[in-house]
Amino acid sequence: MIIKQLITFFTLILLSSQIDCQLSYDSFVQNFANCKWDSENFDKCVKDGLNSVRPFFKAGIPELNIGSFDPFFAKEVTQTRGGNNLNYKLKLRNVYERGWTQSSVTKFKCNWRKRFIQYTQHFPEKFLEGEYEFDGTVMTGNMKNKGTWNMTLLSLHEDHQQSTRRQKGTNQQENGLGQDLKRKISETHQICKIIWARDPCKESLNYNQNGVLDQPHRTVQIGAVNGYLLYDYVQTTTLTRPNNSKDIKVRIEVQQIGNMDLHISNLLRGRTVMENMLDRMINASWRPGFAVIRPLINDIVSTAFTEIFNKNFKDLDVNNIIPRN
Repeated sequence: MIIKQLITFFTLILLSSQIDCQLSYDSFVQNFANCKWDSENFDKCVKDGLNSVRPFFKAGIPELNIGSFDPFFAKEVTQTRGGNNLNYKLKLRNVYERGWTQSSVTKFKCNWRKRFIQYTQHFPEKFLEGEYEFDGTVMTGNMKNKGTWNMTLLSLHEDHQQSTRRQKGTNQQENGLGQDLKRKISETHQICKIIWARDPCKESLNYNQNGVLDQPHRTVQIGAVNGYLLYDYVQTTTLTRPNNSKDIKVRIEVQQIGNMDLHISNLLRGRTVMENMLDRMINASWRPGFAVIRPLINDIVSTAFTEIFNKNFKDLDVNNIIPRN
C-alpha cells in the first residue's frame, strides 16, 4: 500500500514538472517560430499560434509581464448614458469573465504600420459574473438599484429536422417579407430610436442582398454534426494604438450568440415572486430585444477590455515573441 502511494506521489510530481515545462516562456515563443513578418501567411501563422498557446491563458507568462487572464477580472466598469428617454449611470464591480481557454481564433489580421490588429473568436461558452449598481431615469420613472448578476453566453445545438422546417418557412418569406416579420422589424427600430434618438439596430440586424432580414438561426449556422446544427457564439476584437500614444484602444463586437442565460438579483427590490417571473421572461424572450441591447453590451465590454489589455499588453515588445529579421 505504501509503495503504491509513493508511486502515485512521484507520478504526480513528474506530471506537474512536465506541465511547468510545457508552459515555459521558450515553449510559448516556439509556437510562433515559423511566423515571418514579410510572409503572406503571417496572419494565419499568428492565428494558429494563438490557438496553440491557450493553456497559457490561465497560467500567464511572467517573463513577458502577462498575468493570468482566464478569468479576466475588472475591478470596476462604468457606463453612462444621457438622453430624453434613457439617462443612467451603471457600475459593474468585481467582474469576472471565464471561457477564453476554450475559445478558438477563427480569423486574424494585422497592419503594424497602422497599429491595427483584429481577430474573431468562437466560444463554446463564456461566463460572466459580478456586482452592479444602477442609478438613472428610464422613460419617466427614476430607478436606483444594486445587486449581483451573472450571464452565460454560449453556442447552441439544435435538432436538424426542426431547423430544416424553420429554414423552409424562412425561405418562403424571402420572396415577399411577411407582414408579421415586417412589424417586428419596425418595432425593433422604433425602440432603438426611442432609446438612442437614432437607429443603431439597423447595423446590428442581418439583411440579405435583397434587403430581407436573415433570421438569427440562418446567420449563425456553422454546420451539422450527428444530426444537430451548431450555432456559434462569436465576437470580434479590434485593437488599435493611436499615433503618439502608448495606450491600447479595444473595441469588442458581439457578432452572434447561440443562446444567453442572464440572472440579475434585486431587480424589483426583493419582490421575489415578481423577480422570478421577470427572470423567466428575460431568458425566454431575450433574442428579439438583442438588437436593442447589443450596442450597450459592446460598449461596456469594450471599456472593460481596454483596461484589461492595457494592464497586460501595453508594454509588450512583440519582438520578444516574433523577432524581426
